[in-house]
Amino acid sequence: MLEERSVVLDTELTGLKIHKGHRVISVGLVELFFNSNTGFRIGEGKEWIINPDGKESHPEAQKVHGMTSEFLAKFPLFEAHEEEIRAFIGSSKIIHHCWEYGFIDHGKNIPIPTVDEYAMNTEFKKAANIVIPHEQWLNTKIWAEQVAVRGDIEDRLNAASYPEDSRRNSLNAMLAYFGVDTSARYTLKDGKRVERVHTAIDDATVTAELYIKMAPEFLPKYGLIS
Repeated sequence: MLEERSVVLDTELTGLKIHKGHRVISVGLVELFFNSNTGFRIGEGKEWIINPDGKESHPEAQKVHGMTSEFLAKFPLFEAHEEEIRAFIGSSKIIHHCWEYGFIDHGKNIPIPTVDEYAMNTEFKKAANIVIPHEQWLNTKIWAEQVAVRGDIEDRLNAASYPEDSRRNSLNAMLAYFGVDTSARYTLKDGKRVERVHTAIDDATVTAELYIKMAPEFLPKYGLIS
């Protein structure tokens, strides 16, 4: 039985408003394989650190990724990595957990991309005048929105000591709800969440683990597997 390959993606950015010039500074990709007899397994992971070509990080973004402009200046531009990143993705479905890019009008009857999709396709278009089709992207936040309204969400998040003031469909909330280790993303101090510096590869890895937990319920529902 052949394994079906997907990739799980996360990015770090200089800021969220890509249409105003913010850039991708880190890409994490993790292979995820599915076999109908043996289930899921996580494969190779790879991370690329990217020079944003002089674009400074927004202060809030730098709190998340922890990389200074001086540090990033030592790395190649996105153009140098573009072929390798695209080759790693190939024709595989791109799984990610991300907000919609709602800062601009994308046009009538055009699906709204996520921040990751919009950011990556902006970079791909600059580097090679190509984009990855919207149909290739799978956003688990759509599934999370259904989980977030369940009657047991408060009890399960409280049992995981998850802070009450957090968004219920966020990656952190879903990791806590489904029992995936959150220590790479935050710690708790006096009942409050203290964010750790995020890396794209760590976030892609925990998103892969989350996907494995969510898939048995949501994949049949979305017609992705029988």
